[in-house]
Amino acid sequence: MKEKGILYVVGTPIGNLEDISIRALRVLKEVDAIICEDTKKSVIILEKYGIKKPLYSYYKPKEKEKSDKILSLLEEGKNLALITDAGTPLISDPGAIIVSKAHERGIKVVSIPGPSSVTSALSVSGFIGDRFIFEGFLPKKRGEREKRLLQIKNLPHTIVFFVPGRDLGENLEQILKYFGNRKVCIARELTKYFEELRIGYIEEILPNLGELKGEVTLIVEGAKDDNLKGTLDVNFIKDFVREKLRAGYSFKDLLRFEELKNVRRNQLYKIWQEVKNG
Repeated sequence: MKEKGILYVVGTPIGNLEDISIRALRVLKEVDAIICEDTKKSVIILEKYGIKKPLYSYYKPKEKEKSDKILSLLEEGKNLALITDAGTPLISDPGAIIVSKAHERGIKVVSIPGPSSVTSALSVSGFIGDRFIFEGFLPKKRGEREKRLLQIKNLPHTIVFFVPGRDLGENLEQILKYFGNRKVCIARELTKYFEELRIGYIEEILPNLGELKGEVTLIVEGAKDDNLKGTLDVNFIKDFVREKLRAGYSFKDLLRFEELKNVRRNQLYKIWQEVKNG
């Protein structure tokens, strides 16, 4: 029986083309083909390092359709590298379908770590990085975005978003409305010549925001305990309890969840009973 190939998930630079590891370059030179989100963008770094390989595109709308061809190559014994336009694949980028199906078919998947604008922005922001959540892109529709912000506004973790520059003002206005005037870090063009960081409170930043192009990594400080009293979203708590109740969790189990750490025990028990009794 022919041995299956290996799928390498390779991190590539988010801007500066020198931010690529020796191991990543070696793997890209050794594999039989490279799977790219956009071949026109990927060829820039490949040409810089003299790498010439067959390229297969896998952009999100066509990822499911193209995954079978890619997986058949792996099952034939071909070693493939999966890269994205910038940064680490699967982090708000396509690739999850291919990687998931590779695991299902017993194909070995190997990580070749590389840059991510999430960790890069956190590292220079000065915000707490030992507990953070990555939200990626918020929903485009205002109502859905509002609902999502209400679900996470009371979390004590630092929160990281990806935001199109043109939508940053509107997103910040909604975050201000539902989170309050929190400290934020706006990171753009990271590792590039025009790298920019803006750090301050939303009300200070909004009036001077201007028009920003490209994609922004937005970091928002988490909710503070002294600001949470009386602001807990009861509907969010009910939905959370309902979900855990369906999954078979007991009331004592609920007390261990980080999302409910700021809910008083007697208040949580009252909600638990209410949801349990329909």
